[in-house]
Amino acid sequence: MARQVSGFLQSPDTWEGTIHVTGDVTVTSQLTIQPGTVVKVDQGKQILIRSEGQLAASGAANAPIIFTSTQDDSVGEDLTGAAVGQPLRGHWQQLILQPNNVLLEHFEVRYAGNVVSPGNTYNPYRVPSLLVTGASVLRNGLV
Repeated sequence: MARQVSGFLQSPDTWEGTIHVTGDVTVTSQLTIQPGTVVKVDQGKQILIRSEGQLAASGAANAPIIFTSTQDDSVGEDLTGAAVGQPLRGHWQQLILQPNNVLLEHFEVRYAGNVVSPGNTYNPYRVPSLLVTGASVLRNGLV
């Protein structure tokens, strides 16, 4: 069963399997994400790794870490139930990396990049799917 996560993560944590982000997540501690983990994010929500936080997310070529929409039934646990998921570009907001201590490799970011309206290409609603403001190490990513 998918683990639900939201709010402030102020203690070290490890994500594995399928993670269901039900509200904005702000990381101010150490977050480790295991290879093959699928992070499914609800509409309009974001994940923020703050400057005082750390991220160690080392996927593998055959087991990437995938950040995607809860509507994406192609990976991880199916969170749409009997309905067929209909992921749209911009279903969830974005992944924001502020700290200097980030390692993110072999990863994908899918269906992110909109604040309020999935599929809407009107400029004020669009945001970068991945926003990096610190000196981070990103390798072999697909955004």
